Amino acid sequence: MKSAVLARPNLKFFVISALFMIVLQHMVTNGLFQGQASAGLMTAYGREATDAELQTLLQRARETPDPAVYLQISRVYEQRGDYKRALQYLRRAEKLGLSEDGAE
Repeated sequence: MKSAVLARPNLKFFVISALFMIVLQHMVTNGLFQGQASAGLMTAYGREATDAELQTLLQRARETPDPAVYLQISRVYEQRGDYKRALQYLRRAEKLGLSEDGAE
């Protein structure tokens, strides 16, 4: 019994399957199967702070600088999407935390 499949290979099949494997590998390595592409679209926050609450936190931070207050302010700005200010207040909290650790 001679098999004609191996005698005349179908080159179109090999090319299409190779392209399919390349596309599949690309999707796996870029994380499309892990849900990373759509994870940024659906962020849920419990509640955003109002402007009055933010002003209260800023006033409290001016009166008595505390890393916990700066972290709260950073979270408020992060929830609002202002990542530049969130990072600024996060750095201030880190600086205050380091200075308090050195003073103890």
